[in-house]
Amino acid sequence: MRRVLLSFAMTALTFDLVACPTTPERSVLHVEASGAGTVRVEGTERSLPYEHQTLRGSTVRLQAVAATGHAFARWEDDLSGSTTPTTIVVDRDRSVRAVFLEAAAEPEPSEPEPDPEPQPPDNDDFADRAPIQGFAGSITGSNAGATTQPDEPAHAGALGGSSVW
Repeated sequence: MRRVLLSFAMTALTFDLVACPTTPERSVLHVEASGAGTVRVEGTERSLPYEHQTLRGSTVRLQAVAATGHAFARWEDDLSGSTTPTTIVVDRDRSVRAVFLEAAAEPEPSEPEPDPEPQPPDNDDFADRAPIQGFAGSITGSNAGATTQPDEPAHAGALGGSSVW
């Protein structure tokens, strides 16, 4: 504190001057990783551990970047969740850890199973025929997989068709 004496004509005034801080308060964001990966701080990939100094109350953008064969799992310490990129408000000294885990190996692609042989429809045999009642009617179906019965008549001149009944 500095004391200043000012004098004007017959009046003497005394003021106490108090220095005000001119440097804004700063906080530190400590960033580290567990596992194989790194973190981008404000868009710049950093070697970890990393100390980021910023004005107190600032918002800092973080992005976890997994190494090959690894995956980002979660944030720990003063940040939680698994969203990346994300932000943190540095309203005091903060510490953040990005956790990376070894990624599960992708399974080798297997040969697709062949399509099974079509099964005969329920009304493939004459004994299992689907009756139509009345003078007219219809039934929708398919003869895919239908078999030929012994003594089945020729269809449209071709021997041994595959009928459904």
